Amino acid sequence: EDRILDSEAGHYELLASEIEFEYLDLDHNGLLTLTEASVDEELEKSFSFSDFDENGKISLAEYIIYTGEATAAGN
Repeated sequence: EDRILDSEAGHYELLASEIEFEYLDLDHNGLLTLTEASVDEELEKSFSFSDFDENGKISLAEYIIYTGEATAAGN
């Protein structure tokens, strides 16, 4: 699960990286192209290293790994 459970409210809150990803994903297809990533200079520079499956796009999972929010437990 890519979200953090807010136990008091009983619902999931988006990770900061998920919010950033949604902002960058201009066409809302769930993937970032190099053009979309170019808004963030650091992401643009590391695009090819962040595209782990080398399909020319960065998925949400790849972006979470890029931002370092992924944990050993996969959260």
